[in-house]
Amino acid sequence: MPNQDTCHSNNHIQGLDALRGVAILAVFLFHSLGQAFWYDKLPWAGLVRDYSTSRSFMIFYPFSFGWAGVAVFFVVSGFCIHLSYKKSRDSSWRSFTHRRFFRIYPPYLLATILFFFVWPLLGFADRAADGWTQLSTHLLAVHNFDSKTFYGINGSFWSIAVELQLYAVYPLLFWMTRRWSWKKTLLYVGCIEIVITSVSSFTDVYYGAPLAVHITESPFAYWLSWSLGAYLAECYLEDRPTYFSNVSFWAAAICAFAFPQFRPTSQFAFLAFAVLTSIVVDRIVTKQWTIPEMGSGSRFWGHMSKLGVVSYSFYLIHQPLLGLHDELFGLVAPNASFNATSKFLTLMVFYPLTFHLSRFMYRWIEMPSIAFGRSLWRPLPPVVQIAGKTAVSSQGEPAEFHRAA
Repeated sequence: MPNQDTCHSNNHIQGLDALRGVAILAVFLFHSLGQAFWYDKLPWAGLVRDYSTSRSFMIFYPFSFGWAGVAVFFVVSGFCIHLSYKKSRDSSWRSFTHRRFFRIYPPYLLATILFFFVWPLLGFADRAADGWTQLSTHLLAVHNFDSKTFYGINGSFWSIAVELQLYAVYPLLFWMTRRWSWKKTLLYVGCIEIVITSVSSFTDVYYGAPLAVHITESPFAYWLSWSLGAYLAECYLEDRPTYFSNVSFWAAAICAFAFPQFRPTSQFAFLAFAVLTSIVVDRIVTKQWTIPEMGSGSRFWGHMSKLGVVSYSFYLIHQPLLGLHDELFGLVAPNASFNATSKFLTLMVFYPLTFHLSRFMYRWIEMPSIAFGRSLWRPLPPVVQIAGKTAVSSQGEPAEFHRAA
């Protein structure tokens, strides 16, 4: 899922919005590929990919890596969450939970209601037989723990559940870094993610199926990938080099794109792309890489920055909108027939539509939700010690002030 924190105001870092924009564009193209061809990855021929598929699919083959955009979102999310928390004037976990809820949940709730209730009424989707199970698990953001609900309502929502659960364990990650160190913490959470991935890869190769989704799609299966972003934010705040400072971008890129080609390593591809993203983020925050402000590339990166700002809303709505292709073109050109290539190309019509709807949602749903959450926030009065007794300020001021007054 796209990172829900834009790192704006005093936390804004030039380039991260553009990176999110590239990530959500990659996800959009990936889902368009699946919508057009009815499969989005090459099948297996033993332990390697089967490249004897249709030529038309191979033309668009680079877009089959678009799923890696989610890995980008996780790393950037970890970065922005940790940066925002460390720079917040109110560092209580109550405040953290309150801010996260109103940043993420209301737009997600609205999208869930739209695609569960309205979409079937309009004939755009079938009502699921286990509809109330789908709805309840999605409202609680636990649908990623069951294969029956994993892709329910909206196929993109699985990562939102994982993201929310990663937020829930963030206080534990923070405690671990204070209890030990970032180096040891990354080692511990890395062991958890790598063990889960290794066992799942083993069962996939030898038994033809990975582990159950309640294991492979739990937040702990992505804990290191997300925590790398938080680690980068910590180094950024302390103005010290990261472990990625001297890692070759091209070597990491070769590994990331090679891993999905082989069945034993394919399940490590998400972590490989998370490492690659960490290198990119490191280059951006240290200003080794900058976004061009002039020249032929400036328009592209400028648009990617705008897309990155609204990437959360874009992510929430893009996949069901792509599913409207046949209905829309059935009205516009009822006698037209589409092969996979022409369908993929016509699906690009949905990009500007989704982009402008996302801008609308960002302005009228995301931002008002954040503002509403701020209006509801009431910090707890501070607790102080006076002559060995606990006293609570009535106006959020030290109790000594009221006593002296």
